[in-house]
Amino acid sequence: MGISFGPSGLGPVKSAISNLESYSKLGLKACEIDFTYGVYIKEGEAIIIGKKAKELGIKLSIHAPYWINLNSEDKEKIKRSKERILECCKIGSFLNAYNILIK
Repeated sequence: MGISFGPSGLGPVKSAISNLESYSKLGLKACEIDFTYGVYIKEGEAIIIGKKAKELGIKLSIHAPYWINLNSEDKEKIKRSKERILECCKIGSFLNAYNILIK
């Protein structure tokens, strides 16, 4: 198994591929995609980014949005939190992400 090192942050979609290539040149083998303020990558973009990361041997992970609260008494907050988690899972599957962090 081993330890993989990489940055937290892929950057905007328009520079994602070049960022992955730069990370690879530096010998980095991981990258956490910050969805902390919302899922900003669309399905088609995620497929392209995921393929490139795999080609470069970079494992992708996702940091889920900050607005997750499954312990609220407000049922609507819980519903929206679940929706955010599912959206991360959906896009994560297209990215071939190996994990999703929820804090």
